[in-house]
Amino acid sequence: MLTIKDYAKQRNKSVQAVYKQIKAKENALLLDGHILIKKIGNKNTKVLDDVAVAVLDEASRQAPIIVEQTNKDEELEQLRAENKILTVKVLELQEILTVKVLELQEKLIVKSERIEELQQLRLEDNKKQQEQAEKESVKTKGGLVNRFISKLKRMESQNE
Repeated sequence: MLTIKDYAKQRNKSVQAVYKQIKAKENALLLDGHILIKKIGNKNTKVLDDVAVAVLDEASRQAPIIVEQTNKDEELEQLRAENKILTVKVLELQEILTVKVLELQEKLIVKSERIEELQQLRLEDNKKQQEQAEKESVKTKGGLVNRFISKLKRMESQNE
């Protein structure tokens, strides 16, 4: 024989949970006559006989275990809020990244255009240098021809 308080303590339940289990419709008929009132000290105390203990134990095994959802619900809400914050941060970072990519693309286009301009200037400069070299070559060749003619004339005049 166990008091309700002792039964609750052994099963890690509250006394209120045991009373609730006793009052449940499915258990009430089975427990009828198995919960006795015994005088302990000055008080009348309800005690459970072996059949009552077995009925309550079986009812505990069959009853769905209810996990306290308050913590789970709070945790779920907290995770949802955190998820929203992180989603906003991801979107902000994507926007920043898009802006940076566009800026870099613009810089790349400007640099490509500048490289093209420099290559064009180099080609023009090379062309001018080539033309200048050709002019000098003609002058030098022309100067050689003139000198050669001058020497021939001097030689002719000396021979005369």
